[in-house]
Amino acid sequence: MNHAAVRDYMENNMSAPVIRISATSDIASLQAVWRLFETTAVGHVFQTYDFTSAWCAHAALAEGVEPIVVTGTAEDGKLLYLLPLGIRCKLGARTVEWLGGDQADYLGGLFDSEYLARLSADRAAFDAFVDGFVEAIGGADLLHFTKMPADYRGTPNPFLQAKTYPNANGAHATRLEPDWDTYYKSKRKSGWRRTDRSKERQLAELGDLSFVIADDAAKVDEVLDTLFEQKREGLARIGVDDMFAPTGVRDFYRQFAHDSLEGMGCAQISAYYCGDRIAAANYGLVFGDTYYYVLHSYDLDTFADKSPGRQLMYRLMQWSFDNNLTLFDFTIGDEAYKDKWCEVSLDLVDAAMPLTSTGNVASGAFRLWERAKRQIKNDETLWSAAVGVRKALLSLKRG
Repeated sequence: MNHAAVRDYMENNMSAPVIRISATSDIASLQAVWRLFETTAVGHVFQTYDFTSAWCAHAALAEGVEPIVVTGTAEDGKLLYLLPLGIRCKLGARTVEWLGGDQADYLGGLFDSEYLARLSADRAAFDAFVDGFVEAIGGADLLHFTKMPADYRGTPNPFLQAKTYPNANGAHATRLEPDWDTYYKSKRKSGWRRTDRSKERQLAELGDLSFVIADDAAKVDEVLDTLFEQKREGLARIGVDDMFAPTGVRDFYRQFAHDSLEGMGCAQISAYYCGDRIAAANYGLVFGDTYYYVLHSYDLDTFADKSPGRQLMYRLMQWSFDNNLTLFDFTIGDEAYKDKWCEVSLDLVDAAMPLTSTGNVASGAFRLWERAKRQIKNDETLWSAAVGVRKALLSLKRG
């Protein structure tokens, strides 16, 4: 569907500016505008043009998502927001969601900072904003927005004014200050530092150690192939299906990594080698002042007891210091090890906003499902039972 629409609207407050809203499914037509806006807009790496276009090229169709991007522009030509949206049918409802799916850890739009603050503080402006983009895309039954940061570095997410509920996961980050040595000593007491050195020596006994950032396509593919396999095996041991198995997912990660070598993306592929073997691998994103620690894996059979993944993480943190980054974002997930490193917590929220009676039914189902997931994750007995069931089901599936 080649959808395009342009309209002007006046907010309820007659003194408010006219905003022109445009909606299009031709993402490539927005490339120049989008790339320029993302350099100053409030948002995250997962809403950049390169990330989103690569995801749409490989994963959107397989998920049954029709991309449609909405922009809002002031009379003076200033871009106020860019919303990477997708439309699909869920539970019989025409549902609007953010583009990026499972591969984006934070979902949302890109906003001019002043306009974002206005939306957050003015319910009438927020309601007009929602009405505007819904009309521009041709209407919907339900807005189902998940994994939204509750806060954009001090500005509340405007969607908190809707009826939101906590996502099953939180997110965590650490500030990189003042320098690597001081930071490392503040996070790892002397006993742990001795353990780190001991494990590094044990690794070195098995082969020469090297930290490598892939800088050509062949090296990118070598590290990615290893990461895919190590991650698949690690997930299988806790009863989780291969996260790279769905159609288009591996191709998305590979294309985005390859494009980044040419400056059309911000993926950084790295590995920690022991001899000629990859002991640990990482798929990170570098955007603004932040390193996003997105995907990481390690060899579970040969090197696991020597903590190669932690050694690689240390080198990525050192690299971040060396390149003047100020935040190391561990992104979504509440794994226990993050508590040792992270002093910044980011709440993630979901919203199921029904617009029709059909959407209201679907909204209730989504809320019940998310509530059940949160209860299971927060109850040690239920979580242990769920992991056991997942392992048994995966074992049956594999025969």
